[in-house]
Amino acid sequence: MAPTATRLPAQAARAMQAVSPVQGVVDDWTNWERFREKVVQYSITTLDAALWTCINTTVLFIMAFVGVVSYLFIEPIIKTFAPYFTKPFKFQKGSTTVAIQPSLISSSTPDFFPAYTRYLSSGGWETLGPKLADARNMNEPVWDGDVARFMIHLSALSYEHPDVVVNFATQWRLETVKILRKSFACHIFYSSQYKFATVCFKGTSPFDLSEVLTDLMMMKVRPDGGVIPGQVHEGFYNTFQWDSPTRKDEAWARKHQCEVDAIFNLLRSTVITRLGSGASIWVTGHSLGGALATVFLSHMTYLAQSPLTNSARLRAAYVFGSPRVGDSTFANITNASVAASKATCFRIVNANDLVPTLPLSSNIPFSTYKYAQAVSHGKSPNMVTDFEHVGTPVLVGYDGIVRMNAERNWALAGKNVFGWAIEWPRFLFDVVRRRETLASLVGRNLMLFPYDHSPAEYNRHLAPKVK
Repeated sequence: MAPTATRLPAQAARAMQAVSPVQGVVDDWTNWERFREKVVQYSITTLDAALWTCINTTVLFIMAFVGVVSYLFIEPIIKTFAPYFTKPFKFQKGSTTVAIQPSLISSSTPDFFPAYTRYLSSGGWETLGPKLADARNMNEPVWDGDVARFMIHLSALSYEHPDVVVNFATQWRLETVKILRKSFACHIFYSSQYKFATVCFKGTSPFDLSEVLTDLMMMKVRPDGGVIPGQVHEGFYNTFQWDSPTRKDEAWARKHQCEVDAIFNLLRSTVITRLGSGASIWVTGHSLGGALATVFLSHMTYLAQSPLTNSARLRAAYVFGSPRVGDSTFANITNASVAASKATCFRIVNANDLVPTLPLSSNIPFSTYKYAQAVSHGKSPNMVTDFEHVGTPVLVGYDGIVRMNAERNWALAGKNVFGWAIEWPRFLFDVVRRRETLASLVGRNLMLFPYDHSPAEYNRHLAPKVK
């Protein structure tokens, strides 16, 4: 009996025909073209690692020197003279009047919080409240300037003394829960009237050198247990102090102990219980707080099982002046998971704020990343310079235009410098009217780009004109 012929699928047959006799033979000798590509690829990645090792080493030496100088001179001088140049917050606490010095973030703009209080009290809540609530009736959120201004004020308030936070939150008809850990601080602001809650992460304090060092170091880590995708800036990831799980399945990743669980536990047990069905959840933060908000957002949306109850819905994240958080894999998957959750992440950048340019990424002119990607046939190489932003970019600046889905360029940078220069009469007039301090005028002159990072500058440029 003749053997039965085996019929190959058409696709497999065509694949076999496409392979030439030479390609189908196992060769003991070197493929020199492939060898050349590998030498170039590994040379570039090695150069990349060596370059950023030198940069990290330099940063460590500089920060060590700055730490000594700050400890011996800068911090004592500022603590001694700051009260003479700043206006304290005064309010009633029980039967006594207390006076508390503002944080360095808001010290140069004493009217920042009182002015927003007046806005909300004069009808602002009636416009803002419905935008923040009614999650059941809202589709994917679109950009809203009122919501953005609310979020930057909450982000700025998170820098203040706890009594100051409670005082202004009460005036804004908000209740608040503070989560203070060794590595991060977070507030949950919520409204029983409008049924929404905002998870707000505190950002980098200008003279907290441990936080500054966290921002500057360029090291990445691959998260254990699949809590978030890709590779993430080690400092931002370790801020949440995720424990290393012994299993890598999704159920364990959700259950294992970590600092971020405290936020979810409070949301479920206290806040959402108080708000009831249909609560809207928002996320925000400024500077380091924006980076932590991005990690938190990624963790919240990445796994299939949501840490929120079915009665609450994630609406959007507004992050201000955030540095880059993770690699291209982290950014791409987080963007997709946020979109799948029918939420949005708006990443706001003000004028020539330098912080969003950190850590340096594959977009810089002398980056080796794009060359390694070319010899890797388009695949994303594992390199230190592979840092990408998450979310929809929103640019604001001195011309009062809000630019959606736009990235900064040299033309916009020059335009912002010119805008800053012609606004000097207004800056001086604000000092005369005591809306800003003399220290802020000096700061604008000596620290133009760093000053663009302040929450007050973000708020001032969040104009309604959108392009």
